[in-house]
Amino acid sequence: MRKLLLLLFFFPFIVNAQDLTGFWKGKLTQDSGGYAPQYVLELNINQKNKKISGVSNAYLGSVVVGKLSFSGYFEKDSIYLNEFRYGVIEKILPPDYFLCIKNFILKYKSTGSLETLTGRWDGVTYAKDELGKDELFTDAFGVKKEVLECIPGLIFLSKNDSLHIQTPVPTQYQTFQDSLYRTQINVIEEVDVENKIIQIALNDYEKVDGDKVTIIFNRDTIAEKVAIRKSPTFFTLNLSNQYINNELLIYAENLGRIP
Repeated sequence: MRKLLLLLFFFPFIVNAQDLTGFWKGKLTQDSGGYAPQYVLELNINQKNKKISGVSNAYLGSVVVGKLSFSGYFEKDSIYLNEFRYGVIEKILPPDYFLCIKNFILKYKSTGSLETLTGRWDGVTYAKDELGKDELFTDAFGVKKEVLECIPGLIFLSKNDSLHIQTPVPTQYQTFQDSLYRTQINVIEEVDVENKIIQIALNDYEKVDGDKVTIIFNRDTIAEKVAIRKSPTFFTLNLSNQYINNELLIYAENLGRIP
């Protein structure tokens, strides 16, 4: 039986330094009822035209740390930044404390040599990420919920290019053999991505017929004989800090009952 092989190459999207690009530091406040009234917030921003990407780092000493990837854009005179649910780089939390996946709406201001970003933030936290697969949050009214809104607050940041949030830039190009499992590999698609943490979803868009695939990332098998169903199966992949290119192979173990 012929085997099908799907190949994708992922390239971290490298941006040029301009406009908001740089390192910003200040404070993130939280309205009444939060774990703490104020945190340190750092943003490492990369901007290309009107598209923004980067890393956020919110912390309270060494007790609370939430470092996440984000993307953003401009709309009129506002800057919108959104952290990724699956873009968590580092998480250190006390018991009964949940990580907020934050959204920022900011305004830029330049006064002499001082550049600032100010605005508000809100966000949500996910029960499956914080409590476990089958557990739910209980809100103040005793209602069970999968997603809980975070207590919002304010943002005050100033630009300081002497700061640096560690975000290694890949410099090498990795090569792969042109065959696998005695099957010739052809490049199907190359994709530029802005976040080093990506998520893929596998599902059958037609009738489920018993298809099974093996997922291979940078020639390491991360899942074998995954059954393809109507509901998607998700996989989170961390792109290499060392290499510019990353290879994803989806190998068909069978063709299912329907050709």
